[in-house]
Amino acid sequence: MPLEAEPDPLDVREVRAWVTLHKVGADSGWEATVIRQPDRVIVGGLVGDATRQKEIESAMAQVDPQIEIELHTTASATASDRSLFPERQLGASAPPLAEDWLEQHFPAPNERSAYSSHVSELSRSLLGQIFLYSKLNSRYQVLHACPCAKDLEPDLSSQRERIASLQQELASILAPVIGDQAVHKPVRPLTYPQVVELDRLVRNTFTAQSESSTTLSEALDGLRSGLSKP
Repeated sequence: MPLEAEPDPLDVREVRAWVTLHKVGADSGWEATVIRQPDRVIVGGLVGDATRQKEIESAMAQVDPQIEIELHTTASATASDRSLFPERQLGASAPPLAEDWLEQHFPAPNERSAYSSHVSELSRSLLGQIFLYSKLNSRYQVLHACPCAKDLEPDLSSQRERIASLQQELASILAPVIGDQAVHKPVRPLTYPQVVELDRLVRNTFTAQSESSTTLSEALDGLRSGLSKP
C-alpha cells in the first residue's frame, strides 16, 4: 500500500502557532498574528508591554522553538507593524450624528462619554475578531490537506461564538437608538468588508463624524441591517 505523505513541517509549525495564539488569548485581531512565508513561520504584532511579549514568546518556544517572533510594544510600533491589523481610520473631529440623541439620553457628559466609548470599543472588538477569523479561516482552507489542520477547528468554532456574542452585545447596547428588532433577530455572519463599514457607521454615529454625506437616519438603517438578518 502507498505510504501517506509526511505533512509539511511548516504547515505543522503554522498550525501550532495559531493554536498557541488562541491559548494565550492573543487572537483578538489587535495583538498578534501568524505570518506564513515560504521558508518560515513568524508570530508578529504589537503587545502592551514587555511582560506580555515575554509571555507569548515563552508559549511559542515551548511548542516549537523554530517559530520566529517579531513582536513589538505599542510604544515602539512602526507603520509595518500596524499593517498587520484591521484598518480603522481615526481623527474625525465633527460632532457625532447622534449628538442630540446622546445629549437627551445622557445629560451628564461623563455618562455620555462612557456610553460612546463602550459602543466604540465593542465595535473595535468585533472588527478585530472578524479580521482575524477571516485570516485564520483562509489559512485553514489552504492547509486542509494537512492532518494538522483539524487542530484549527476548535479555534475557528470558538471565534465564531465570540463574534456572534459581540454582535449580539453591540445590538443590545444600541437597541435604545436602533430599536429592539436587531436584538431579537438571529445574527448573520459578517464579512470583513461588512464589519469595516459597520464600524465606520458606529464611530460616525456615536463618537465623531468623519463624513457629512451620511444622515443619522441612513446610519441607523445601516446599523440595523448590519447587526441582524433581514
